[in-house]
Amino acid sequence: MLTVAEFRALALSLPKSVEKPHFNRASFRVDAPRGKTIATLLEKDETANVFLTP
Repeated sequence: MLTVAEFRALALSLPKSVEKPHFNRASFRVDAPRGKTIATLLEKDETANVFLTP
């Protein structure tokens, strides 16, 4: 399992990735400026959602 800090570092290590707020979560996006969401993180519960394409 990853810590919140490790997950954030991993998400931000991707090329052109940025972190932006998304309701009560942090979202991680690529292809800035518009950005496609690739993951969200809810720090208080230490849960994350990762969006994958087949």
